[in-house]
Amino acid sequence: RRQPKPQHRPPYTMDAVRSAATAKAAEALAAMPQSAGSITAFLESHYTFGSLAEAEAAFAEAVATGAPNAAVNAALALCKTSLANSLGGLLALKRWIQLNVPKVEDGNNFGVGIQLDTVKMLSEKMKELKAYLDELHKYPSERSGLLDKVCASSSQTRTASTSHSESKGGEKDEAKDASSSSTEEKTTTPAPSADAVAAVAALDARWYYHAHYVLTDLAGIQYVVCDVVEKNKDKIEQPKGSGHSGFSF
Repeated sequence: RRQPKPQHRPPYTMDAVRSAATAKAAEALAAMPQSAGSITAFLESHYTFGSLAEAEAAFAEAVATGAPNAAVNAALALCKTSLANSLGGLLALKRWIQLNVPKVEDGNNFGVGIQLDTVKMLSEKMKELKAYLDELHKYPSERSGLLDKVCASSSQTRTASTSHSESKGGEKDEAKDASSSSTEEKTTTPAPSADAVAAVAALDARWYYHAHYVLTDLAGIQYVVCDVVEKNKDKIEQPKGSGHSGFSF
């Protein structure tokens, strides 16, 4: 069997790495205001309740059916997607800035200080967004635990029996054993307690507004990062001045 020929790949050079990092950073920076705008539009259309109590009361009406909370799931789905994309964008910006840091020299390091401050800000924002993303898995597990106390439960009962009979007086005496089994499934539907329903509704409302907070903060972070990078773009690209051969958008 013939082995496939290895694909030829161009050699990796730092100039090529810097060029790729610059392209990705430009793409990330352009995408952030669009993402923030989409998040803002979602918040305006999706969050129509006047208060937390109003949302909780509306959610309580649907709890007894055991169905997922579509409003919460939609908000959390946008949180996951937007947080993951934003983390990738911040990482691209951070790498681009780090690769533009010039060699260590005495004096004229004001631009380098701006680079390092911006990298520090990006690292802090990434840590914050990562923490948001890591906690989103808690909602379904917390809700399923509370929902078990609200929804109907079912159980199966299996019964088995054996009988023995004998027949004599004919040409052959006969003995017979017979067995049978049956399975019965019972569904119990007790009326859910008001407290159990309220607990699920309260959880839904809490996560509903937590998602609102996360998305609002994320949109703000995207706007601030774009603003800081754009205002300091010259120093980030050429921290030592026009003589420095940095990589720019």
